[in-house]
Amino acid sequence: MSQLILEAETHKKGGGRGFAIQKSGDATVALVGFPNVGKSSILNRLTNSESEIGSYAFTTLRVIPGTMKYNGAILQILDLPGIIENAATGSGRGREVLSAVRAADLILLVTDVKNKGLDTIILELRKSGIVVGKKKERTSQ
Repeated sequence: MSQLILEAETHKKGGGRGFAIQKSGDATVALVGFPNVGKSSILNRLTNSESEIGSYAFTTLRVIPGTMKYNGAILQILDLPGIIENAATGSGRGREVLSAVRAADLILLVTDVKNKGLDTIILELRKSGIVVGKKKERTSQ
C-alpha cells in the first residue's frame, strides 16, 4: 500500500501542480464532497485505511487511496480534499481535485445529513466538464 500513497505531485502541461494518482484495481471510485463531511471516515471504514480525521475543514490535503473487494472486483477508493465553491476556477486546489475526479470511473457524492452544498458540488463538477448522473462512455480499445 505504501507505493500507492499519493504524496507526489506532478507538473502538468499548464504549469500547475496536480495529484499523482497510480490507478489500481478494476475500477476507481472518487469520494467527492465539501470539506469535513465524512469522506475520510467512509474510506477508513470501507478499506481499513488510516486517513486522518479531524473536526476542522481541509484535514485531507492530498489524495488518500484505499482498496476494497466487492463482488469479486477490486475497487480503488480515493479520499479527495474537499471541493468548495469556485473549485472549478482553482479555489482550494479545486482544479487538482477535479482532475482526480475526472480520472475516476465512479463518483460518490458525500454530503452532510441535510445535503448542504450538494447543488454547489454538482455545479462545480459541471463547470469543469463532469456531468453527474450519466454513464461514462467507454471507448473501444
